[in-house]
Amino acid sequence: MNLFSEAHIQRIYDQGVDSVIRLVHRLTDKIENLEAQLIRSPQPVIAALSKELTATKRSLARKTDELIRERQLNHQLLRRLRELESEVERKDQQPVERDSHNSSLPPSSDPPWQKVPRTSSLRKKTGLQPGAQ
Repeated sequence: MNLFSEAHIQRIYDQGVDSVIRLVHRLTDKIENLEAQLIRSPQPVIAALSKELTATKRSLARKTDELIRERQLNHQLLRRLRELESEVERKDQQPVERDSHNSSLPPSSDPPWQKVPRTSSLRKKTGLQPGAQ
């Protein structure tokens, strides 16, 4: 709630000491009038402050509800994180089944029910006949 802009104050200052003194006296009179008005009739100020207090209480209640919901969500997320971490730990503790693909074991030691996935060759066709020099 600025009564004067900085440019306006600068203009008054540039006009000299007398202008500044007049401004200070006007502001002092205005403050005294407002104080007297407040003493004579405080009801409008009390009503405005009461409205502001009511709005602040509503806002606080809303923020409290949001905080409770977010804390509950945080608790659920932490619980889920712990579950996932324990699953990862259990999987890490399970022994890896070794076969010829992930160890130095020969292919004859692979279980018979396990099929070896075949991949296609990475070589590209050259268009030449095979076997000829």
